[in-house]
Amino acid sequence: MPTRKPNEEHTPTQNDASLLVQLYAIAQQERVARSFLWYYDWVGDVSDPKELKYDYFLKKHPRGSEGYFRWTAIASFFETVGVLVRNDTLSRSLVFDRWPVEWYWRYLAPLVKADRDKGLLCDTAYYADNFEWLATEATAWRAAGMAKADWKSGRKNAERVRR
Repeated sequence: MPTRKPNEEHTPTQNDASLLVQLYAIAQQERVARSFLWYYDWVGDVSDPKELKYDYFLKKHPRGSEGYFRWTAIASFFETVGVLVRNDTLSRSLVFDRWPVEWYWRYLAPLVKADRDKGLLCDTAYYADNFEWLATEATAWRAAGMAKADWKSGRKNAERVRR
């Protein structure tokens, strides 16, 4: 399916809004909500994914572990959102104003790619390809000035605040 240009978007409908609210409700359910909390705890004040020790993480949290369960819940959530947006079932503008998808991808991409490199699959033929696509689209959307929400990382400013 061809990728839209960043400024190509259908006007969000009531159906888009309803679906977004349903997705938010899913994000608040136990497994996904705890996974998002785990993510914030794991990433902490790290301002660059290169600061995280992914090799150590993968050894400590192999497939089947609690840590693996947590990050894959987030990846699966955004994979689902990506499928809906990619197939024009859900407005990208609502999604990009609700979640900073590219932030999550930045930190989870090395874990997803490690699974891909091992040939592991999850809930898609090419694991988290729609999550990756969604993050790329979100980045382009923001760069084109299309976003209404101004997501700015407090992490970038954290050093200035501490000084």
